Amino acid sequence: MFLAFLTFSSLAQSLSDNYCNGLHLGLTGSGNLAQKINVNQYSGSFPAPIYKNGIGWNAGAELSYHFYNYFGISMGFSYGTICQYRFSVFTPFSRYFSDGHDRYDNKKNYCVKRFQIPIRLEFHIPFRQSKWMFYSSVGINLQNTLESIGYALHKEDYYSFLLSTDIYMMADESDDTGEMELFYKDILQNNEGYKIRTDMTMNMGIYYRLPFSSLIRASICMNFSFKEQLSGYYEFPADNTYGTLSYLHNYIGLELAYLYCFRTKAQKAKSLLDKN
Repeated sequence: MFLAFLTFSSLAQSLSDNYCNGLHLGLTGSGNLAQKINVNQYSGSFPAPIYKNGIGWNAGAELSYHFYNYFGISMGFSYGTICQYRFSVFTPFSRYFSDGHDRYDNKKNYCVKRFQIPIRLEFHIPFRQSKWMFYSSVGINLQNTLESIGYALHKEDYYSFLLSTDIYMMADESDDTGEMELFYKDILQNNEGYKIRTDMTMNMGIYYRLPFSSLIRASICMNFSFKEQLSGYYEFPADNTYGTLSYLHNYIGLELAYLYCFRTKAQKAKSLLDKN
């Protein structure tokens, strides 16, 4: 029993040298792959548009405080995408041109970028006596933070944001006037405008301790929306085809960060003793 206690105490002491308690300030950046838009077709014979996963990003700064060896709390301030998507539309060229072939056409990518404030609780533990530490966190991501101020001051200008696509085709191949008709239309809108939204955020990865206790972090990042970011509809007027669209900003990605540690006097003194 006594031997086990000494072994545990020795291990705990060796691990304590690897903890990075204190205040940290650094830079973060991430790339992510977002969930597809949900499509429900209600009528018509034309195939529904094909929506694809959107690619997004975030970049900003982070302030964190690590305490009691295993725990930490962090707050970030970043700018990046809060919704992104890509899509292709079925286009029956044979209907408009005698030598045309029906196919899906790739259309424009859409993304909306806003300021965000992620607030997280952290847990970390070193891998024995190495400079690597396991890292995980859970928290909330506040979106439209700065924009909400403009919303409060100018509601008529900041009420909502709307994304729309209009595709026109020539009404008649033999028509020399070049008259065009609306072939496809979609609208996606956020009626809450720039009010602050709250999503759930989770990270899991590793820290690597640099000299003077600065840290590099790599982690898998995830975001979960509890409410639709966008909703709307699409239609092919000529065929009376229509359906609804909805978008939740759920994504998975990779986050990288560099954190500088503001060491306490005790930590600096210990570092000097270790060198001597």
